[in-house]
Amino acid sequence: DVIVENDALSALLGATGHKPGVLLISGTGSIAFAYDGMETFQRSGGFGHLLGDEGSGYWIGIQAIQQVLKMHDGRGPETILSEKILKTLNLTNHEELHNWIYSPNFSVDKVASLSKDVDEAAQEGDKVAKAILEDATEELFQLVMSVAKKAKILGKPYTLLLLGGILQNIDRVKKDLVQKIKKASPEAEICFNQQAPIHLIIQRGIYQLKNQG
Repeated sequence: DVIVENDALSALLGATGHKPGVLLISGTGSIAFAYDGMETFQRSGGFGHLLGDEGSGYWIGIQAIQQVLKMHDGRGPETILSEKILKTLNLTNHEELHNWIYSPNFSVDKVASLSKDVDEAAQEGDKVAKAILEDATEELFQLVMSVAKKAKILGKPYTLLLLGGILQNIDRVKKDLVQKIKKASPEAEICFNQQAPIHLIIQRGIYQLKNQG
């Protein structure tokens, strides 16, 4: 048999062994899946960079660019994100930054990589960068809560699997998100998978084969 499904769902089923669970991914983009342990799954987010991907690397990067342009307009506070982002993109001023956004050289992955600059700036005490990461954390928290609620597993034991570069590499987001989830949903068993997602998908396939046999 051939099963066609979202790879995030496959990874979730592989990680939980088809038991109730939630998978949150925050890398270049973001998405959340929930499974009720029976046959129902729910999804939140994952609409791509034009419509959403809140809390993702791209979202963090584009928020930072917006704040830099606001600063140079005099509509926003001073932030060291300006010098960091211009250096990363090899640009000399905010006008070049604006033009880059609408040029053929624009790249979703490149914008997502700016999340590293935001993290560095936050560690150096930049208030704008801190606020961006706080907002990203809240967006990811809402993804988890909304999808768990739709799957009707809130208040019941379930596994929450956190994946993606943002959740693995930005400690401020990871720590604050875990605290928020533990407070709102103490029944969740939170884990950070060390395997590549493809290994989880393979486990999902093996489970399916065993149950067919």
